[in-house]
Amino acid sequence: RYMVANRELHVGEEIITEMPFVIGPKACTYPLCLSCFTPWPLEPDDKPLCSKCGWPVCGEECENAPQHKDYECQVFAQANEKFNVDAALDGNSENGVPQLECITPLRLLLESERNVERWNKEVKDMEAHNKTRCQKSQWKSDQINIVDYLRKRLKLDRFSEEYIQTICGILEINTFEVRTAKGFSARGLYPTVAMMNHSCVSNTSHSISPIDYRIRLRTTLKIPAGGELYASYTHSLLPTILRREHLLEGKHFACACPRCSDPTELGTHMSSLKCNKCDNGIVLPLDSLGMTLYELHAPLLFLAKGQWNAGVIDEAKLKSKMIEAANILKEAVMILSLESSETSEGQIGLVAKESIIQLEQSINDL
Repeated sequence: RYMVANRELHVGEEIITEMPFVIGPKACTYPLCLSCFTPWPLEPDDKPLCSKCGWPVCGEECENAPQHKDYECQVFAQANEKFNVDAALDGNSENGVPQLECITPLRLLLESERNVERWNKEVKDMEAHNKTRCQKSQWKSDQINIVDYLRKRLKLDRFSEEYIQTICGILEINTFEVRTAKGFSARGLYPTVAMMNHSCVSNTSHSISPIDYRIRLRTTLKIPAGGELYASYTHSLLPTILRREHLLEGKHFACACPRCSDPTELGTHMSSLKCNKCDNGIVLPLDSLGMTLYELHAPLLFLAKGQWNAGVIDEAKLKSKMIEAANILKEAVMILSLESSETSEGQIGLVAKESIIQLEQSINDL
């Protein structure tokens, strides 16, 4: 699915406003109030919990807020599942509090039952990338912290494992970061706005109200009738290699937009290196969509060993492919050795030299 203009759109024109289908804590979140998303507790000696379910809130007002009271509060109370305060505040929550991972998926599950018409029309067919996600470590983490927790601890086995994993995927791929009135971070699902495809040169921008979390979408360029609307799923000031890495890891696609495909990044030279030996020299990648030379040897080796294990190639062909990978690694070392050993590039070069020794030993052992 994607979004196109049905008429000519002018710069700065507001084209969509939308309320979130669901809003909740981000993945890997710190301890927070489940209503206003303020870090919890505000004071070390004051750890307020909801009187009905025993989960973190700021006080009575947040306890009675609909987005908590009408959703997870009822489920936790019915299952008699309490928040583990000691585990959440033990100082090891840098990667988030596992028990809080379930909150936003749970809200989306409950909303899918309560708002069936909008769910069927706007949300259920959103991309979840389950086939790709199931190969990642995050899938296993979601299985433990979300799927099993909801189905077993909270007794929500009316939802299948696949259904809950799809919910997790929809949230991972399609949510937008929102900010509260106090500046704290959460995430919201806006199904209509999320239909836009990505481009690192987007022609729209959005703003989200910290009061009611309504999103407003505006054009940043003139868009002709029939022209596609694009959003940016990553940070515009990152260079190509980091933008593509972020999109591949977080959104599960390899971006090949006009900016990523151009070694000069459309003349901005965000990824270019300035030569230190001349005034106007600029070093550009030969292929901005390709791998760096140092990275290339590893997939070549994995591919060759996989083919050999599967019986596709014989030992002689395996040795030939390993020699090819070694030669590529040697070329990378030659380039990296031009840098000082105190730089990160120089350090990579030293590691690569050790890798060559090990690789050549493996070749000789064949």
